[in-house]
Amino acid sequence: MRHRILETRNFGLVIGAIVVGVFLALTYLTPIFDNIELKLLNVHFRLKDRNRQVALQEGAIYEERNIGISPDIVILGIDTNSLNQFGRWPWPRWRHADLVNSLARITEQDTRERALFLDTFFIEPATDAYSDAVLVDAIANNGRVLLETVLTSEIPPGAAADEYFRRHEIMFENRGRLTDIHLLRTPNSD
Repeated sequence: MRHRILETRNFGLVIGAIVVGVFLALTYLTPIFDNIELKLLNVHFRLKDRNRQVALQEGAIYEERNIGISPDIVILGIDTNSLNQFGRWPWPRWRHADLVNSLARITEQDTRERALFLDTFFIEPATDAYSDAVLVDAIANNGRVLLETVLTSEIPPGAAADEYFRRHEIMFENRGRLTDIHLLRTPNSD
């Protein structure tokens, strides 16, 4: 006599529940799907940036590039290897200063970056003033560094408003007033 669960009409449900259970266990108990996702993302970027070269004759090469990707832009990402090598995020400001200084040491101006955009918010002061001072000095010596900021049309909360205006006044005193500002709208912006 067979158990009711093993009957044909219930057996598909049992198999489905087991498969879902295995996937949930693998998702929440192991990093297997995280690793697969990262590897697929790497493959995607490699395929997107693929160039095709064909040798037409000796000394002549035909190259097709993805026109949507400029060879002049290099993105230095903070990935798992970076975190393993330099420690957990957020990194101290002197670590960012080391990057800025290493780029500033390039002596051939033609091969050096035209601009360095640090896509990191440095909103709050560092725990040690030395790190902030080292980063400010590196940015000033490089002369090509842009920092991310947020411009909104909303009035900040009372206590924060004074702090924001004080920061802008310090920036204006040291670097001059911003005169050429362009608003870029993204597809998700209102």
